Amino acid sequence: METPTLEKLLREAARDAALSPSSHNAQPCELALLTSDEAHRALAGAGAAPGEGVYAVVALDPARCLCALPAHRTEMLVSGGIYVEALSIALAARCVRADVRWRMGGVPPAMVRLLAPWEPLAVLHLTPAPVDAGAAALMPLLAARRTNRSPYRSEPLDSSIVEAACAARSRAFPESSEVCGLVTLTDRGVLARAGELVRRYGALEFTHEAAWHETYAHIRFGPEVIRQAETGLPITHLMAKPLSGWLQALLRVVLSPSSMRVLRSLGLARSMARQSGTLLERSGMLLYLHFHEEEPSEAAQVAAGGRLLATWLALAAREVALHPVSVMVQHPEPRLKLITELGLPPGRGFFFARVGVPAAEMPAAPRRRDAAERVRTA
Repeated sequence: METPTLEKLLREAARDAALSPSSHNAQPCELALLTSDEAHRALAGAGAAPGEGVYAVVALDPARCLCALPAHRTEMLVSGGIYVEALSIALAARCVRADVRWRMGGVPPAMVRLLAPWEPLAVLHLTPAPVDAGAAALMPLLAARRTNRSPYRSEPLDSSIVEAACAARSRAFPESSEVCGLVTLTDRGVLARAGELVRRYGALEFTHEAAWHETYAHIRFGPEVIRQAETGLPITHLMAKPLSGWLQALLRVVLSPSSMRVLRSLGLARSMARQSGTLLERSGMLLYLHFHEEEPSEAAQVAAGGRLLATWLALAAREVALHPVSVMVQHPEPRLKLITELGLPPGRGFFFARVGVPAAEMPAAPRRRDAAERVRTA
């Protein structure tokens, strides 16, 4: 039987990496193999020794990135780190080792120019490796992991689940535990205060016009549109329940930026924030990730995505779900209030979510179906 090439295994792994979560399900990451003469010259100039293996680059496509808020830059970088982590797992399960040879901020300029307009996040050196049973065990979790916005059971989660979240470590970025911290919150009083904060600030998600305009562009309405979608957020996922075609059409009008400008004065945004706060305080646990520094390097922000996915998979292994409440870390005031009113560590928060056993299962979010074919050669 013919042994698959590293390139073939990379393309197979790309299908699994495409299952990784990203902000707004924008899926901003692209993947390139460095195979051209120009690429080889760039590698040689950067000190890469010729020999076994191939080089691949994970990059952000600016055309797919969110940009309405300064915090969206962090979300895109973290999403990129999540993708690198998923790709590393998928490759290890196929007996391929992926070492991060260069990372954002240190990628050789010749490679940056070669991949423009993409923005390289990490250059991976791929080599054959022994069987990795740990990676193989994680593969089903990449597909099982969900963002679930339905109500969660309110009883505290078992201590083993909390311990698993705290112990999770990134494969691609082992240093990520040093650049970002993780806090789990289970005290009912703390959850109640967090719910009140969401009720107070959650309307920002709908009343910040530029941010809502960008979010709305990623919402998919209509049964046929949702069936064909490859990116974005189906309205049925956001509402966490089936919706008839006519109701989806109605919501498309009601939630449009022009309608929200009118309806927010009638309290619609505040009402939605109250519902979010109630869902949050009735969850089993809250998860908060933060950088130790207020201004972390972009490389550190990418690495943090590795820890986030490792934590998410550890929770998925125990059949609990996550629902990010991103609005609380996207704006300076609520981000500060989380720290001061919940007693959280100093540093910039970048991920805040409720965690628990969901009341209903949610289908998988849309994914690009041509992930293997989209791998570019450069």
